[in-house]
Amino acid sequence: MSVSISDPAIAAPASSPSATAEMDLSETVAVLEELLSQSIALRDLYRSARRSTSGLQYVALHQLFDAHYRAQVELVDVLIERTRALGGTSRVFGGDFLRAIPCTQSLHGRAGLTKLLGELLEAHDTVLTAASPAGANDLQRKSWLRDFAVGQVVLTNNLQRTAVSEQLTSRAGCRESLRARASETFSGDT
Repeated sequence: MSVSISDPAIAAPASSPSATAEMDLSETVAVLEELLSQSIALRDLYRSARRSTSGLQYVALHQLFDAHYRAQVELVDVLIERTRALGGTSRVFGGDFLRAIPCTQSLHGRAGLTKLLGELLEAHDTVLTAASPAGANDLQRKSWLRDFAVGQVVLTNNLQRTAVSEQLTSRAGCRESLRARASETFSGDT
């Protein structure tokens, strides 16, 4: 009895557990490095937002952005340590942390604040997308989903995204309320 070498069940040797673990490890490191890059960008955006909201009318937002900035700094530290622990230091360079922050000016009106909040929401969505799997059926096979650093990134960014979204929603609600009052005032004058 002859067996065909082209038979995929025979020709493709089963991967060893160590090879699978190595692939899982390299995939985890790649995801952590992507999250690190995204978290550094978000941290820098919060630094910029803190500077933009230094006026008296923005005290609450400045405090919120300061707290979010500090949390992002901690996330960057966690991601660096985890990446190094898994042997992924080859692509973690100091230059990633020394990026020039574009100078921001103070916010001009509600439109500037709305734009800033929208940029923060978009940045959080980018981080959360990088931390989420592409397909729901791949959840069991994605070992990096179980990594504590990825979980920390998802948790922190979900909480921060919710807080920024609430600020944006409350600003939109205030704007609609002002429009309604203005239309009542003008319609009452005629």
